[in-house]
Amino acid sequence: MEYIKIEKDSLHPLHYQIYSSIKDAILTKRLLPGDKLPTEEELCHHFNISRPVVRQAYNKLIEEEYINRHKGKGSFVLNPKTKYTILQSLHSLTEQITMNNMNPTIQEYLREIIDCPIELLEKFNAHETFKVLHVKRMYLGDNQPQFYIEVFLPYEIYKDIISKLKDNESIRDYTKQMPSFNSLSSNRHVTAIKFDSEICDRFNIDKNSVGFRIDTTSYISDGTIVEYMIAYVKGLGTRMTVNYF
Repeated sequence: MEYIKIEKDSLHPLHYQIYSSIKDAILTKRLLPGDKLPTEEELCHHFNISRPVVRQAYNKLIEEEYINRHKGKGSFVLNPKTKYTILQSLHSLTEQITMNNMNPTIQEYLREIIDCPIELLEKFNAHETFKVLHVKRMYLGDNQPQFYIEVFLPYEIYKDIISKLKDNESIRDYTKQMPSFNSLSSNRHVTAIKFDSEICDRFNIDKNSVGFRIDTTSYISDGTIVEYMIAYVKGLGTRMTVNYF
């Protein structure tokens, strides 16, 4: 309770002081997701204030989705709401995570050279199969899963990437170092789907959970398609910004 500060002679209302103290503790990670807050009765007794004051502060925190209230159990800190602008910017996934004030890390599950799956040939405007670098990764923020991706890269373009790309290095950040990628552009579209068992296991969520699938086709100025990526994002607790033109 030491993170809650109240000054009764302050110009700020008491409920606002409680609200801002708890909000600041959450944002600075002194309070973590799942932490239980003092009850309304405990705060009333500790600060000698009325219950409506505490309730107004808690209601504002609930409204802004910092905490939730479980009847008979108490009030608890929620997981932070992430906001991604992946549909309107070309920021890499690690940059997207950093923009949410989280430390990005990468866990790689698969890296192999295979024949391009037949169903993906049209994604590359190809009529005959060719070799692709196939990668599966989880992008984490503060060690919590954020994006699970499956990417296909034309091997002729990325043939040096096997030895040079580190497991914890962003693919997009790596490609930015290549001279021919100065004019990289991407087309993206999002679909709400029910996750299969593999994706649920990667995110450690319940079977048949729902979320978003984001398909990205990237190309350079001459029209050459250099990447096809499928990214999966959990639906709960994630906000995605979409601009229509």
